[in-house]
Amino acid sequence: MPVRSSIESLPLIFLIGVALTNTFGRMIGSQRQGWALLAVMGVLFAAGIAGVYAVEAEGNPAFAALNVDQSAGPLQAGGNMEGKEVRFGIAASALFATVTTDSSSGAVNAMHDSFMPLAGGLLMVNMMLDEVIVGGVGLAGLGNNGPHGLSEILYAYTSAAATNGSAFAGLNTNTPFYNLTLALAMFIGRFFIIVPVLAIAGSLAAKPVIPAGNGTLPTSGGLFVGPLVSVIVIVGGLTFLPALALGPIAEHFAMRAGAHY
Repeated sequence: MPVRSSIESLPLIFLIGVALTNTFGRMIGSQRQGWALLAVMGVLFAAGIAGVYAVEAEGNPAFAALNVDQSAGPLQAGGNMEGKEVRFGIAASALFATVTTDSSSGAVNAMHDSFMPLAGGLLMVNMMLDEVIVGGVGLAGLGNNGPHGLSEILYAYTSAAATNGSAFAGLNTNTPFYNLTLALAMFIGRFFIIVPVLAIAGSLAAKPVIPAGNGTLPTSGGLFVGPLVSVIVIVGGLTFLPALALGPIAEHFAMRAGAHY
């Protein structure tokens, strides 16, 4: 896939999910609220791109200590090029990885298993928050031991529950255990979410329209967008931080200390 066509395909991945914010605004008669939700998604998306790119562009300290050239070719001056194509480089790979994990796409243009520990962790967070960023339309077999092995398992179940489809390819999931448990994760992550979402939608539709006044909180401005982003990050952090701490975060600090998996 040429570089230009790779980047041009990214808006198509987001198109339906992003358009639904406008649909929501039209359905409730306030397009400003749709724009507010789009702003929340945009903040989280931009933070993901910035974080993944910053970590990948820094490169692997183990290679730096050995004076190994981490040049990424004509598209990038340096950084972690393991598992990436030189025609895409660090920037396009970080962008594509963020887009695909913020949605239910699963397409990849780089090996996510080869991303730096914190970058891989951020890709998992994207899928963990998948339904509030963009979303979509609808232990044998380890390739590595230690915290990276846990990251491979964590990524597999996160991707399955988010119906994403990408993977840390070091994990061999073609076993009865993984086939059954990943299928169960897909079932729970998809169908168990439908019921509460429909209940929320029904509750919203049944509520009376109350005119805005001094006692109401506007849900179409920064006063709403800021706290909503904070709640998403805090709740997501409290839910998933323990697992991330044992996987990509632990691997990051181990890497800094000279241990590699």
